[in-house]
Order: sequence, then structure tokens, then C-alpha cells
Amino acid sequence: MSSVKNAFFNLLGAIEEGFDAVRNRFRKPLQKIKGIRIVPYTGFSNGTSLFLKGRVIRNPFTFTPRDRASRWHNLRDTYRRFSTHEMAGVQVELRWNESLHIATTDEEGYFTFQLEDLPQSNSSVMIWGKLDLRLVTQTADEPAITAADILIPPTSAQFGVISDIDDTVLVSNATHKLRMAKLAFFYNARTRLPFEGVASFYQALQKGTSAGVFNPIFYVSSSPWNLFDMLTEFFNWQKIPQGPLMLKDIGISRTQVGGASHHTHKLAQIKLIMSMYPNLPFILIGDSGQHDPEIYRQVVLDYPGRILAIYIRDVSKDKRDLEVETIISSIANSSVPMFLIPDTEAAAQHAAANGWIAREEISEVKEEISETKKDVSSSILQSDNMTEEKG
Repeated sequence: MSSVKNAFFNLLGAIEEGFDAVRNRFRKPLQKIKGIRIVPYTGFSNGTSLFLKGRVIRNPFTFTPRDRASRWHNLRDTYRRFSTHEMAGVQVELRWNESLHIATTDEEGYFTFQLEDLPQSNSSVMIWGKLDLRLVTQTADEPAITAADILIPPTSAQFGVISDIDDTVLVSNATHKLRMAKLAFFYNARTRLPFEGVASFYQALQKGTSAGVFNPIFYVSSSPWNLFDMLTEFFNWQKIPQGPLMLKDIGISRTQVGGASHHTHKLAQIKLIMSMYPNLPFILIGDSGQHDPEIYRQVVLDYPGRILAIYIRDVSKDKRDLEVETIISSIANSSVPMFLIPDTEAAAQHAAANGWIAREEISEVKEEISETKKDVSSSILQSDNMTEEKG
């Protein structure tokens, strides 16, 4: 359940906080610190409004996942992701066209730009763009400019997709603490496994059914921001379409302990996305292992007429399945179909029948499912027999 996952990541956050407390006692003035870097996450915009989050960190590690990395190599990388040297109270400047905006990092080093009434950007032709970020207080060795990726869906988009990640796209075993810990600590972006057919299905959703269409995909998860690089690499490696990731701050500070709850966090991020694109309908994709059905039911109630369909991957036991079926029945009068699906093919069949993906894409999904199932056993075997070389 989500409580297991939150407890696991909150423990990692507590460890991180302990290191921070020690470092802060001996921290030098900002102007004397070398190696400060801006780590931007993927932002998104509608042409006149923008959301972008990132972090300012001292000497961030660069991770290079390997197919046959040892368990200890992967464990070391996991430790490094959660032992960051974040910088609080640092000003970051963003340039949008000719306008400048400034945000200040919080106690965990995060900064957020949530801007409105910006000079108009041509969203009819741009899909992916770059934004310039720089530290207002610079040190001699830092780069003057850091580029952040920004998604600006074209006006031709037919719909958007909002997807969970853990046990929806990425096999995480979030309802089983030991299995989840094993995957999180000892595997990397190239040895973690996707659910069968996800890459082909999401590619089909992004392409839609008309030439030149680009439908944006957003990923909302209560996984921590510390995993941003791993998830981005995982999507690239598995050919899953990239999109903004809306993750969670699990840090412990004077103003928060562990961040918002799973339900509160995900609902807030979904509302932010939908408010940014008020004329765009959405397809929601999640799993039954956590609270995605409850969250998506609330979205249906809050945004009538905006949701095309909801696909819930069945990863839970019979008792939970009965709860999900009750939620499905509760929104029956909303005309929004919610399905508890056994696999990706079932979702693809429904999407094709409703004209959201081309019917020929179903065969691509089926082929990927077949090929992935053939590779799963060997992938697990390789991962379980990783060489025990020193990291």
C-alpha cells in the first residue's frame, strides 16, 4: 500500500536530513562554496503560464547506469541520490523570452517557478523548448547558464495523458516492502523492468490518430525527486515517451515531515496540470495497488466533462479489487469509463475502439508484450547474478 512506500522513502529522507544537519554546522558562506549546480526538472507551459521545479546542489553526482552493474555499484548510486548537498536560500533566475524571474531555494534546496501572464510563446509550433537558468550569486567555477527542458503542447493536441509510474509503468512492487526495497537499492535504470506493452501503448497515445498530432503525457508519482535522473534514464532506455515528472519532496525540515500524503500530493499535481490546459481532455492511467482509483474518482468529480477514460492496472488481491469495483460503480453516472485492466492490451483495445489510438497500434502493443515476456526471465536472471565487482 502507499503507506508502505511512503514509510520507505521517508526513512531515506530522514537519513538525508541527518547528513544535512551535520553539513550545515560547518557550511561556508555561499560566495566561498565551489561546485554549486542547478539541477532542473522538466517543466511545462501553455504559452502564457509556466511551471518549473528544480534543485540547487553542491557537487551533484553524475550517474552512468550499466546493464551488468554489480549490486554494490547500484547500492552506492542509491545512497548518493539521497545524500545530496542541497543549498538553501539561493536565488535562481529564469529567462522567458525577454522577461526575468527569480525564485529562492527552500530548506531542501528546491526552487519552484509557477508563473502566469507571461509574454506569449508560439505553442502552435513548439513542443519541446529550453529555458535558461542561472544562479544570481555566482562562484567562479560554476557554469553561467543551465538549460531546462520545457514542454509546450501544441494547440493540435487531441488530449493529454496523466499516468502514475510505480506499478503502472515501472514494476516496483510498492505493496511489498522487501521486494520494493530490493528493486530500489540493487537495480538501476537499465535493469528495472517496465510493464509489458507500456512503451508501445504510450507511444500510440502520444501520436493519436491524426498526422502531426502530439498528445502530451505527464507522470505523477509520490516517488522522491531524488529518483528523477533514474526515471528519466529508464524512460529513455525503454523507449517510453518522455514527459514532465511530478515527483515528491520527502525531506524533513522545520515546516514539514515527509512531505504531503500520497493522496494529497498526487491530487494537487493533477489539478495543476489540468488547470494549465483547461481546454484539453485527459486519459488517466494508474494501478490498484495504491490510491489511484480514489484519486481519479475525485478528479472526475472536480472536473466534469474533462476525463475521457481511466485505466487501472490490476496489481492487487481480490479484497482490493472489490474496493476498486465499488469506486468504478460510484462514478457510473458520470459517463467516464473506469476499467480495472489485467494488462496493457486491454487498455489499448478500448483506446482504439474510441478513436484515441490507431487500430493498427494494437498489434504493436501485442508484439511488445510477447517480446517482453520472453525477455523477463533472462533479465531477472542477469540482475540476480550481477557480478560482485567493487563499485
